[in-house]
Formats: sequence, C-alpha cells, structure tokens
Amino acid sequence: MFFVLSLLGIGGGICSAYRNINTNAAYGGSFIFILVGVVIFYVFQVNRKGYLVSVEDDILEFPGSGLVADSFFSYFLPSFWMQHFKRYQISVSEIRQLDKYNKTKRSTSNGKTTSSTTYYLDLDGEFGAISFSFMSKHKRDELYSLIMRVIQQGPEILDRDYPEEEYSE
Repeated sequence: MFFVLSLLGIGGGICSAYRNINTNAAYGGSFIFILVGVVIFYVFQVNRKGYLVSVEDDILEFPGSGLVADSFFSYFLPSFWMQHFKRYQISVSEIRQLDKYNKTKRSTSNGKTTSSTTYYLDLDGEFGAISFSFMSKHKRDELYSLIMRVIQQGPEILDRDYPEEEYSE
C-alpha cells in the first residue's frame, strides 16, 4: 500500500508540474506531491522487511516508529519523528518484560456503531521501551511467541538434532 501511495504521489506531482510548465502557471504545489511520494516511499522501504529475529546473532530488527517517547518534550524533537525512516536492532537477551494487549475503539455515526481493534506488543529492557502495534492478532501473537521462544531457549534452538527420515525428500 505504501508503494502504491508513493507512486501516486510522485506520478501526480510530475503530471502536475508538466501541466503547470506547459501553461506557464506556478508549479510549487506539484513539488509537494513529489515530496510526499518520496517520503511515503522511504517509509515503505523501512517497513518492507518487517520484523526479523536472528537466533544466531541474538538480534531483533524492526522498523522505526515503535520507540516510545521519553517525555512530553520528546515529541518536539526531530530525532523522534525521524525514527520512521530507520530500522533498529536490539539484543533479544536484553528484553526484560514482554506484554501483549488489545485496544478497541468504538465510534458511532448515523446511528451505526463500528469498532476496530489494535493489537499491541510492548517490550521493556536495557534499551528502553518499544511498543509495536498490529492490525492482526495473529501477527502480534506470532512475533510474541517467537521472541518468547528465543528468550526461553536461547541458542539451544540451533543445537537440536532432528531425525533425518522426517525431513528427507
């Protein structure tokens, strides 16, 4: 979805600039389309890999935007907003607390009530606090289970011997 939005933004900006150049009109607004398209493309590139857990390296890699603000003033710092364009790595062994919970929002319009649920996974540790949000409970629980398994079993996950006959072709 991010990729399509970025293409629409960049394409719309180029078409608007071309139209404005041919009509000798001011074309400052078209550069805003291009800029928004480029920003959305970079966010897409950061989120494209998703969440990666490396058992061998004891690393959890994730897209930015999950870092929690330290204080109210953190929201005004450029570094807080630039986290959306970066990927971060933390050591799985540094995770001290792992919580999952849901938040349901209900809204009423025209007499019809709709609700949407967002699924959260919070990590606390030596690195600080991170909060991941998911639209799917399954995806949230999948990452939760993987992290818990790596924390509980550590490198022993890789040292197991599996019977060859079960996996032979």
